[in-house]
Amino acid sequence: MAYNFAASAQVGVNNPDPEQALDVSGKIRVTDDATLPSNGTIRYNDSEQSFEGFTNGEWQTFNKAATPENVDFRQIYETSSAADGNWKLMRNQASPTSGFAQSITSVPSGKKFLVTMVECVARDEQPNEFFYACVSPSRSPFTDQFGLRNPRIYLSGNSNNGNTVVHANRTPLMTIHAGDWLAVWNSSNSQTSLRIVVTGFMVDADATDDYFSY
Repeated sequence: MAYNFAASAQVGVNNPDPEQALDVSGKIRVTDDATLPSNGTIRYNDSEQSFEGFTNGEWQTFNKAATPENVDFRQIYETSSAADGNWKLMRNQASPTSGFAQSITSVPSGKKFLVTMVECVARDEQPNEFFYACVSPSRSPFTDQFGLRNPRIYLSGNSNNGNTVVHANRTPLMTIHAGDWLAVWNSSNSQTSLRIVVTGFMVDADATDDYFSY
């Protein structure tokens, strides 16, 4: 008994011009939901609205943020750093969770402050004023050279050019460890007082690798 079977080409395998787009140039393995997929399988999870990849026996979302838990975005700032050549602690901070606070203390135990941006702008609103400044970790609340740590970030600019900004890329600009402070210096040769803002994240001490991934 012979059968004659005919069907329109709804999809194509090794067909560059199917009626519906499916051109795999190879084989498709058909399985069922009871069979675990192999590593590298990708799916879309409609309920989570995210793409997922299968590895090591579980689905992992591609939308997972690089930021670990217990991360607090912070801006630590000095509103008017005079051009006197003296170091001073940066005691003002703002964050979405804690709001504005005055007289901040050192970085808490079990935490690190990862600096991702430093911004400096002239305060005197006068044209063509030069400035030269520095931001540094400090191991003590006493603002002298002996308490300062490396690395230090030096900034120079001119009031005509607007803000001077230094950004992090794949690693933090600097890490302020538990018990340390942030200090700022405006050279006595600067021609203007400055507003300096240090942006970063307060994270658990062991979370640096989670936040900055490669």
